[in-house]
Order: sequence, then C-alpha cells, then structure tokens
Amino acid sequence: MFTPKSSKISEGVPCEKKSLKLELDGTEPCEEFDILEIEWVENNLESLELQVATYFANKTTGAVQVSHFRVEEARKLYERFQESGLKLKFDWFAALGKAIYRMPGRLHSLTLGTWTHSVYAGLSDSLKAQPGCKKQSLMFGGDAAITLEDGSIFHPDGYFAIREGQGEGAITRHRVVIESLASQKLAAGRKKAEHYLLKSDQVVHAVILLNFENRPQKGNIDLPCTATLEVWVRTPTGDNAKDYPWDACHLTRVVTNNVPSSFTGEGQQVDLVRLSDGPKESLNSPDGGNEESDKGSTWSEGVTKVNEADLPLDPRVHRRDELLVYNEVSGSAMVEDELELDVYDFLRPCQEHPDVMTTGEDRTITLPLASLREAIHAALLDDRRDLREAQASLETSKGVKRGREEEARPTEEVELGTNVQTPNIGGFVSKKKLRLQAS
Repeated sequence: MFTPKSSKISEGVPCEKKSLKLELDGTEPCEEFDILEIEWVENNLESLELQVATYFANKTTGAVQVSHFRVEEARKLYERFQESGLKLKFDWFAALGKAIYRMPGRLHSLTLGTWTHSVYAGLSDSLKAQPGCKKQSLMFGGDAAITLEDGSIFHPDGYFAIREGQGEGAITRHRVVIESLASQKLAAGRKKAEHYLLKSDQVVHAVILLNFENRPQKGNIDLPCTATLEVWVRTPTGDNAKDYPWDACHLTRVVTNNVPSSFTGEGQQVDLVRLSDGPKESLNSPDGGNEESDKGSTWSEGVTKVNEADLPLDPRVHRRDELLVYNEVSGSAMVEDELELDVYDFLRPCQEHPDVMTTGEDRTITLPLASLREAIHAALLDDRRDLREAQASLETSKGVKRGREEEARPTEEVELGTNVQTPNIGGFVSKKKLRLQAS
C-alpha cells in the first residue's frame, strides 16, 4: 500500500508545516510545481509504477517523491520507467531514504542539450591544445548517474566528462556538472552544488547552475523572464596536492579472472593499482563514488529532517562567477556573451609530466552563450504557447458546460422586454433577457 498526495508550492510564499515541502537535501521545488508525494509502506512496485505513470500521463513537467524507499527499489522502479519509454530524471537521497522522479521540461532538456552540443567541438579542441597528458578526452551528455560518497545518486541535467586513459583501462569522470533550476530554488541548487563538490571524492570539479526568474507557468505566462548562470567550485586551500590532484592515467587496471566483479559485471575483478604516490582518489565506482556507495543504502525513521536549502553553505565551496545570460526586462542589464571556465575545471595535471602546468591567462576556457540564449528563447516561446492553448481550452470547456447548464434550466413567463437576473453562476450574477413563453 502507498498513500499519494498532490500539492503545489508557490515561489515567494513560505511553506507552512501543513504544506508539502520536499526535504531532499535542499532540492525542494519553489515555483508552482505539481508534486505527487507517496509514502511507501509495502513491497508492491507494480501498483506504484501504475500510480506514477498515471500521474505523469499528459504532463509536460512534474515530480513524484517516494519516501520510506530503499535504493534497490528506487533503481528498479527507475529502470521500469526507462523500459516503458517514460523518460524521467531520478535522484536518490540516501540519508532520508527518499527518491524523486522528475519529468524535465523544455527549460531542462532543450536548453542545456542544445548548448553543450554546440560548444563541445570548440571546447574539446581547446583542451587538446593544453600541454601535458594526452590521454584525457572530453565527453558531454545529460543522462548519467553520479554516485556520491554517502550513497546518494543524482542525475544532472547536463555534464562535461573526461575520459581518462585509453582502451579497456579508461575511466569516465564527470568533471563539470550542470543543473537547470527551472523547478528548484536557487538556494536549493546551491546546496546541491555543495553536495556534488564535497561528496564526490573530488571527482566533480565545478557545478554550473542555470537559474530562472519568472519562468512561464499558469497564472504567470507573460512576465519578463531572466536567466543567470552561476559557477560553483571548491575553495582553494593553497595545497596543490589537494587543489590539483593528479589524473588517473598513472594507474593500471589489473584483471583477475574467475572472481565475482562489482565493477565490470563480467565475472572479472578489477583492481586499480597505483604505480606511484599521489593524492588519493576513489576509483571503485565508475560514477566516482566509493565501493560502499554501490552496495545500497537504507533509510532510518530516526533521521532528523532538515531543509538543507536553509542552512549556510559550507565554506569549502564558493561561487566563482555569476552572469546574466537571458533577459526580457527592457532597459535593464545587458546579457553576457561568454562564460569563462578554467582548464582545471575539466583536466587534471598529469603525474607523468608533473612539471607541466598551464598557468595565468592560458588557463581560461571561453564558452559562447549565444546558442544557450537562443535555446532558452525557443523553450520559453513553446512553453507560453502551450500554456495559452491549455488556458483557452479550459475556458472553452467551461463555457460549454455553463451553456449546457443554462439550457437545462426551465424558462419563466415574463412580460415582453423585461430584464431579470439569472441565478448565481460561477460566482457572479449576470443579467439577460429570458425567452418568452407562448401565451
């Protein structure tokens, strides 16, 4: 059995105790956003799958939160949705035993997918031109799982990853993670960035947050929208061993047959042997987590629920940059045309070439923002069109219903030309001339 509840949270309105407030490590939605909350109390994935699929039917955005859930069940349900063609984002919060399944809208998928695709070639060429190790190659995407040290699993809206090494020994690392905050508070997104940076065993180097103000929604279709980018990174310590750990190209994969594998799933045990000393990096999981992360986590009823978005950020992370990328407010600030990132947001110094480091202005990587701005504009136009069509359809159906109700009322005998009031319909009283009865 499970108990579903549906609620909405509006931006700028403090959430009361009685309202639904997602306490998911700082990822609660803020603007008006449909949420289905389910408390899982019985092992019945079939019923849960049907409930969630029914909720998402004919929706373009929304979220389902399942509490009292285990990671094995959460993964299995996500896989079922993938197999059925329901493409959802899935996040698992280990400390709270909660999963959230999100249907990304255009401002999530279209905007970031268009941008990362458009800048990939130029970014890849810039990184290839850097001195030192040539065993690192760039990848990009928007459908990957990142396992954190506490067992939590996040699916970012976009990412740039580095493929370290070559052949069978290569390992993929998600270095720059991108999150669209079309349905999250900015404070919540910043808290999530903190988790990426501090709980990924330093695998994630930077987090880019795309935040929207006045995104189109019911009752707020035409307010001018703005979009900003924030870049969050770890605060430098001054210790190069911590701030710039070596890449993994100096590691060798040793394959031993006939041993059950937690890494390859092919009947082989893969150990990673360090050939020389260097900063410690966990490589037991392809997602950058540790071995315990992949064994599964359980929930505890004794966990104190805290809305982490309201807590101060850890001083070990800081916002390195903030810029306006899209602006519909006339006469206000100009938008930026480029985003500047650091070479070492993507790469790591190579242990085979320890004295070769990019320095000064040569470390700056410039990404054009024109394609992102165009994608945001297109997504906003489409969202507004859909909202207007839905509103017009709703008004039409209400008008048809009202007309049928009026036709069903018995007529009254009145003198010719007499104005009378009809009963209160829909909260207002209207005057109309009634049809005359034959005398």
